[in-house]
Amino acid sequence: MHNKLIYLAYLIVTFFFLSKTNLTGQCTDFEPVAAIIAQSCSSAGCHGGGAGGTFLSYAELINNNSNCGGLPYIVAGDASASFFYDKVNEDGSVACGSPMPFGPGLSAAQIATIEDWINDGALDIGDCPCPDPGNCDD
Repeated sequence: MHNKLIYLAYLIVTFFFLSKTNLTGQCTDFEPVAAIIAQSCSSAGCHGGGAGGTFLSYAELINNNSNCGGLPYIVAGDASASFFYDKVNEDGSVACGSPMPFGPGLSAAQIATIEDWINDGALDIGDCPCPDPGNCDD
């Protein structure tokens, strides 16, 4: 019985760790996504200055649904169910409207960063668990 409890605890800890990291073992928080948004989406006439529905800050993406049938912008842990990812992933299908950004789309690396961030749980800046607790700032 004792060995079964240890094994169960091991499985729970392993699942928790894997749910917070992508296949590279790294956790992606909102910081690189915010940089992509600032570079590619926040210009005047797009989502800068309140145009285009905005919804590109962390709080706006996490706490709002789109005007496309109420689809959530972000479904933490599931990029494929997230409207924001649908708009930028360039797979040829968008639930509503046009793919974003207009003009040249995002690079494959930028799209992967957004996908990893959502699939890692859509964590805010600084919310990734420390991979080495003995060497992390609190």
